[in-house]
Amino acid sequence: MIHNDIHTKINKKSHILKFIVCKSLIDLDNILNSQNLIQQLNNLLQNSFPLQLPMSSSFVENMKLMVKKKHIDPNNVITILAIIPTHTTHTTHTTRTTHSTLSVKSIVGCVQIVIQSNTYTIINLCRIKGDRFRGIGKYLLKYSINHIRKISNVKIIYLSVSANNTKLQEYYQKLGWVKTHEYDFSSDTEPAFKMMYIL
Repeated sequence: MIHNDIHTKINKKSHILKFIVCKSLIDLDNILNSQNLIQQLNNLLQNSFPLQLPMSSSFVENMKLMVKKKHIDPNNVITILAIIPTHTTHTTHTTRTTHSTLSVKSIVGCVQIVIQSNTYTIINLCRIKGDRFRGIGKYLLKYSINHIRKISNVKIIYLSVSANNTKLQEYYQKLGWVKTHEYDFSSDTEPAFKMMYIL
């Protein structure tokens, strides 16, 4: 499913940034396989979370293991991909209509929403490294918040930030998130604070 076009400047050229919403891990797996994007997403996540996400097979397979371990329904994991698309246009002369199909040139960002007991938590927010891609993380975060507004009536969204990463905590606070000073004991790597966003 393709949503919202956003025009952004990348590498001094104007590109269209699109979002693909995958409603489940199975949906994500199908999209990645259909366009040979598994390695692209693996590389993006490995560069962003080298310690948290050892890639023994693929990001999706690792996510399936994680949700099974934490008793989360894989149908309750939404993935939003920020992509730069490539349009391939096909014209059918018999009907004189033009059909445009979308293919993905590159994945430039990713975020996931985990739904558990009507609690919505944002995880794995990342973007391609480099100054020319600055702002994509903010677009993804805003888009995921708006998506949660559309599909639920919850009033609070959560995410976790390393307790040692004060710079990232301050970044989220500038975007309206509130640090709860409550530790997230579900973190597999290091002490993390829960942060919340009030809708």
